[in-house]
Amino acid sequence: LLSLFVVINSMIAVWEMSLHVYSKHITSSFQQLKKRHEKDTFPPVFMFAHVPLAEALSLKYWSNVWILYSFFDESYADPKSYGFWIDSGNGFTTLLPGVVFVLGLTYDLMDPRHLGLL
Repeated sequence: LLSLFVVINSMIAVWEMSLHVYSKHITSSFQQLKKRHEKDTFPPVFMFAHVPLAEALSLKYWSNVWILYSFFDESYADPKSYGFWIDSGNGFTTLLPGVVFVLGLTYDLMDPRHLGLL
């Protein structure tokens, strides 16, 4: 279960990196969508749309996670907020250790005690 958690957390770290990289896109898209939707209504979930593989593997595509999430917590559409900086920082600091940890669980990369300290 730990390896599953770390893999999912690594995917979320990539999403959090997109929060930082595409913050202007997230803010402007959220403001546009907010104007078009009534209070307590949400746009369609983008994850079920048909997209080319190259687009699905891009950071910009995954920035849509934050546009949708901003309907629940608007601080993610505001680059000056605490939540924005905590999550975008988390993305940049946890991706590499998470990937190394999963690889270390799969392959004999280092002593298990050292891997556990990671």
